[in-house]
Amino acid sequence: MSREQSADIRQWAKANGLPVSERGRIAASVVEQYEAAH
Repeated sequence: MSREQSADIRQWAKANGLPVSERGRIAASVVEQYEAAH
């Protein structure tokens, strides 16, 4: 996953009220929800 994609996922997760850290790995469940929505 690229830095740009990570940033997009974090922004999307925050906008949708999902818990996501500023740095480090993004939870697989968050990535799955992002991919399902896009």
